[in-house]
Amino acid sequence: GIEVYLDDNHVGTYAFLPEPVCDICSYPISPESEICSAKIRWPGNHPKYISNISAIGRYVSRYKRLITKKGLFLSDHILDLKNNSSIAEPLGLSIIECIRQKHNILLNFDFLIAIPQHKSNLHYNYYDENKIFNPADSLAECVSRELNIPITSPIKKTRSQSMTDLHSDQRQEAVKNLYVCESDNIQGKSILIVDDVATTCQTLDACAY
Repeated sequence: GIEVYLDDNHVGTYAFLPEPVCDICSYPISPESEICSAKIRWPGNHPKYISNISAIGRYVSRYKRLITKKGLFLSDHILDLKNNSSIAEPLGLSIIECIRQKHNILLNFDFLIAIPQHKSNLHYNYYDENKIFNPADSLAECVSRELNIPITSPIKKTRSQSMTDLHSDQRQEAVKNLYVCESDNIQGKSILIVDDVATTCQTLDACAY
């Protein structure tokens, strides 16, 4: 895992995903069938347009944490990021550390894109009510700065659309025409896409498309 320090104080550990994981979506490989568990859970909805998804660790929703009575430090920080843009710093640096340790092929990309939000879905910063932000933008800025990969923003979200509480088939329908590319300056380029959470990976795949 990755040890996290704030103001020189150790505050917790981001646990890595347990191996083995799928080479494409990073979901666990089923020990019984040796098949990606996402393919078993959501047959037909495995990513088609994105070549590889890399993740620091597993995100556990607030609802599941209430049931298990267990708090997971990485999940807590991902949730906190939606209201506190400063949390992007330890998360972004941990994305970079994860890439360097486990996925160094991701170090050599032409551009970096953050998954866009519709303007009606931007988040208010709890510590600065005058600041609204997209958590993915905050992560991307950190990753871009440290890896020296320029950010570009050719993809726009066409409407407000929440994926919360939607199952995989519903998400597949929800992302249709949800994103448009308004520039051709990335034609033929390698692109690193950044988001805070990947569940069924439909959003990432739609943007890759």
